[in-house]
Amino acid sequence: METLTEQEQVILVAKERGYSVNMFSGDRSWYSFMHERFPLNLQVYIESKEFEISHMRGNIQITTTKCGSFMNDEHFNRIEREIRRVVFDLL
Repeated sequence: METLTEQEQVILVAKERGYSVNMFSGDRSWYSFMHERFPLNLQVYIESKEFEISHMRGNIQITTTKCGSFMNDEHFNRIEREIRRVVFDLL
């Protein structure tokens, strides 16, 4: 069985959570994703496994601070639920 790189692991986990790659840095140290169903963007920093989730409407952007660890499902899901609640309260 082939071992996945850190980047491939992050992409796989993001895809399982409903996100698609939107862009990445030239050195692949961070990736930006868009959620397939919700108006959310996700940025993951590969080396630290920290992440930010944001929503942008016009000139207004709501963003979490850098959170970690992206690979911790329980932690990630809690943060994502919180920002979704804030975003949908504003919509």
